[in-house]
Amino acid sequence: MRTAVCKGKITVVIDFYHLEKYTNKQYLVFRSVKPLLIHSEVGDKWTVVEDGTNSSDVAIQLQYSVRVSCRETFYGPQCSRECEPRDYEFGHYNCSSDGTKVCLPGWTGLACMQAVCRDGCKGTCDKPFGCDNCIYGWTGSNCDVCQTSATCVHGYCHKPHQCICYNKWGGKDCDKDEDFCLHKKPCLNGGTCHNRNNDFFCVCAPGFTGRVCDIRNCHHMCKNGGKCIHFGNSSSECLCPAKYKGQFCERRECIFT
Repeated sequence: MRTAVCKGKITVVIDFYHLEKYTNKQYLVFRSVKPLLIHSEVGDKWTVVEDGTNSSDVAIQLQYSVRVSCRETFYGPQCSRECEPRDYEFGHYNCSSDGTKVCLPGWTGLACMQAVCRDGCKGTCDKPFGCDNCIYGWTGSNCDVCQTSATCVHGYCHKPHQCICYNKWGGKDCDKDEDFCLHKKPCLNGGTCHNRNNDFFCVCAPGFTGRVCDIRNCHHMCKNGGKCIHFGNSSSECLCPAKYKGQFCERRECIFT
């Protein structure tokens, strides 16, 4: 005989009837009434109970066993731990043999309600192995890219709101150009740039002049007394004297007499 979980005192009543063959009536011939005090905890141990009667009319020998067990979803020696497998908004877990909650893959927490995010995710996730909501100061698909300070111009960061300057930039916000030549490359037409304090100067290639070597220098190119003229659009040309022509006044005009 197996009972549901119980504590304290129970009474087991077993009735024996005799069925009259010709009248088909039942007669109670013996009733076993056994008060039992359940001391044992839940387990595989059975308690053996014996009873019976031996009279001139009937002889009955009764033996049965009683064991304490937990109802379904209850665990532990006193059936005090409840665990029912779940996989919905109020939990995502199975139950071990002792009623401990075992989270399903991708879930954690006391009731297995917290999703496990992707490795390296600096944020939260609504579903397992996602990365949906970056914490403040982080961005990117995995929330692992830090954001520099709001005023940082030419810098990067290892953690949020830093401003570590790139090469040749300085200042709190990395907005001070420490190498104008490298970053701007202002000198044209093969000119060589040199930094000077917070400024620069260009050494122009032969044939060019101007602050950034943008003007063609024709002074040494105009021949036969030609004059080099510079225009506002950074171009120049030779103004030839009478009797000469060509780009550099190199050709004498033919005069017919």
